[in-house]
Amino acid sequence: RYQAAVPGMAMASTVVEVSGEARLGELKAQSAAEGKLLMLFFWGSFHEASAPGGQLADLVNELARAHSDAIFAKVDAESVDDVTDSFGVESVPHFVFMSGPRVIASLTSSDGKAIAAQLSQAKALVSPATSSSSSSSSAAAPAAPAASSAPAPAPAAARSLASDPALHSRIRGITQSAHAVLFMKGTPANPRCKFSRPAVERMAATGVPFGSFDVLEDPAVREGIKEFGGRQTFPQLWVAGSLVGGGDDIERMAADGTLAATIAPKALDTAAPAKPAAHVKCERLVASAPVILFMKGSPDAPRCGFSARTVQLLREQGVSFDSFDVLSDPDVRQGLKECLGKWATFPQLYVGGEFVGGLDILKEMVEDGDEPLAEQLGLA
Repeated sequence: RYQAAVPGMAMASTVVEVSGEARLGELKAQSAAEGKLLMLFFWGSFHEASAPGGQLADLVNELARAHSDAIFAKVDAESVDDVTDSFGVESVPHFVFMSGPRVIASLTSSDGKAIAAQLSQAKALVSPATSSSSSSSSAAAPAAPAASSAPAPAPAAARSLASDPALHSRIRGITQSAHAVLFMKGTPANPRCKFSRPAVERMAATGVPFGSFDVLEDPAVREGIKEFGGRQTFPQLWVAGSLVGGGDDIERMAADGTLAATIAPKALDTAAPAKPAAHVKCERLVASAPVILFMKGSPDAPRCGFSARTVQLLREQGVSFDSFDVLSDPDVRQGLKECLGKWATFPQLYVGGEFVGGLDILKEMVEDGDEPLAEQLGLA
């Protein structure tokens, strides 16, 4: 936890609550009149660390005590919609740094050091006080440097699916990575917006397994899926590769009792044709070792960064494994995506013939699990 590094400073500074646009307007005016930085802290009750009593909430209180020459305010992103929407806040914790009505910087982060560093940088860009009383009271101190007048760099242009077939193919693969896939902000274990959380709760209540994709982790997919499905908001529910709807549709189906049937895989036709040869080959490879990693390259010569990091993680966790280079056999590479794990990317880890996941899943297991990875995989 961040600790104030200002010796001898005992003065407490209040973190005020923003209840709406009117209160925010008062704080902007105070910031301009007194020549003080205004820091807005957007939090949500669904995000434990930012909620009252959480680690980030305590951090903001400590920063306020250490920086009495700034104004600190908190905004409940779930309740104060007008303020949240006016700043385009899409996830919490989120911080906005202002000088009067002017936004100096914004940051979405749980990293205490990054937040403290951004606060110090923003303070140096605060415009001088506009009131005579403020100016006279600060005459003994040098004026803060004015913000640069150079225009902010323009955001990178969104990638069009028509001009980026690789992105188009990747998004299609993600929509088909499980029978039901929820594109959301955050993860099912840690939703990061007020619309994704109830969607996860309704789907989990059905007891039907579903996949998910955190759009906050991949801006290209986040914008691309909007074009791909023609829907601009999240969450988005895709079933069998087709868009079903958003959070409101999930709520409606949960209320009328059709959600489970919508997201559940349909029963297989008992007269289905024989499995393709590639499918059979993949099954044999998966069963060839207790633990097998399908990767690009080999453990000693990985040919992509994700495969290299997965090998490193497994070795650090003491997990013994066999491997198969999917670049050496296109049929296996495609078959694993379509027939078994139905996971669009590599590497893929199988244990005891069952698909576990890729690098992101393994990292979550290591970071969030109470037991070593080998025990979680049933290998110890």
